[in-house]
Amino acid sequence: MEVKELQSRIEGKVTIVTDAGYDNLRREIIWNQLTPTRYPQLIVQVATEHDVVEAVNVVTADGSLVVANQEEHTDLLWAIRGAGPGFLAVVTQYLLKLYPVPRAVTSSTYYYPLQRIEEVGAWAASIARQLPREVELTIFCAPAPPTFAERCRSSNGFVSILSATAVVDSRRKAAATLGLLESCPVSPECLEQVHAERSARSGRMRLGKSGPEPTRFSSSVRACRAAETAPRRGARSARPV
Repeated sequence: MEVKELQSRIEGKVTIVTDAGYDNLRREIIWNQLTPTRYPQLIVQVATEHDVVEAVNVVTADGSLVVANQEEHTDLLWAIRGAGPGFLAVVTQYLLKLYPVPRAVTSSTYYYPLQRIEEVGAWAASIARQLPREVELTIFCAPAPPTFAERCRSSNGFVSILSATAVVDSRRKAAATLGLLESCPVSPECLEQVHAERSARSGRMRLGKSGPEPTRFSSSVRACRAAETAPRRGARSARPV
């Protein structure tokens, strides 16, 4: 992916080694301060703890309980943004900034025969750049739901799954955004479709058609091919009679 395209798909900032201010930014990153010889080819700044954490209560090494925010103990607030498990104090409380919950978080899931995973994957890669940033597109393989598991015996009970989730504010926008998945050239062979919408109040998903979520998955076509031929535990035969 080109740097310009990467910049267009995120809300943050992309800095490359030839940009002015690169070295100052590189030195500000905690990891690079611990390893000063690191010179990444590009630095991507996206939404981080800085956009969410407004203040924290922490216990320092000497046992003192202090509040770190934009006005006091700013060094601790700065450190907590990137230290992860190596943070030098114990956090007892966070003060977080809240954001509105999208009102129409909607997902569409399509189950295809495992033998078509390469075709589905190639098509998904071709349309990924057409999708807005509010959409997460995934493709993987998993055991087929019981409703049509018998039809997948030739692939050892596995299917390829194409799924997209739109984090938007209206059903109309969700339908327009996810409608692109209907144009998959393998759609005539789709085994089942599941459309779900999450309620903003309860957080629960409302299914347009019943179908269980996959219990395990792999994004690797090689792993899917292995799943197609490997015997399943507890199964007498993976081949059709």
